[in-house]
Amino acid sequence: MSGNSNILPIPFRRTHNLLFSEAIKSYISTKYDQHPDTFSRDLEIIDQLRKDAVTSLEPHASGIRKLQAYAAQLIWMGGKFPVDVRMTIHTNRTSPLTECDR
Repeated sequence: MSGNSNILPIPFRRTHNLLFSEAIKSYISTKYDQHPDTFSRDLEIIDQLRKDAVTSLEPHASGIRKLQAYAAQLIWMGGKFPVDVRMTIHTNRTSPLTECDR
């Protein structure tokens, strides 16, 4: 058998650190008649769900559950906030990598 293989090695996708809480706090403080600190525990939870989901590399059902929990929270939040919440994803570079309207 030769060293050639028909299987392509595809690396895992990588993501950047992103805190939803900062963008959402800013949005709440400018658009709603409530103080963003009212939602601080909820915002900590979404940040933790994201961290758990994107750092889960094990090919196990527990990793899928983490992704499902995060996805479900994002869907729920999508009904609570309009699409104009802006978030900037920063990398270790000096300029933002991407800016998305959410």
